[in-house]
Amino acid sequence: MPKIKKPPPYFMKHLVDRFRDGRISVADFDALHGWLSSNPDVPHGKWYKTFPNFILAAKAKFPRRFSSPAWRLTARKSRNSARGSLTL
Repeated sequence: MPKIKKPPPYFMKHLVDRFRDGRISVADFDALHGWLSSNPDVPHGKWYKTFPNFILAAKAKFPRRFSSPAWRLTARKSRNSARGSLTL
């Protein structure tokens, strides 16, 4: 299994922007740093790591997106409402 790579500059900028917006906290950064410092094995292909206040989406060893669980539910509601049903 591959090892996760250090997040690229664009990803770090994304995190800093979310911090400035008040969407993530210092505790979120600490949780991510602690997990990355453990040098974890990650699966091939797309995967998600759920933390207490956010979700890290990645593809193989490269982090791609950092989002809150609320965002995921909102996206699901929007997609399902377009079909006329709401499933959570």
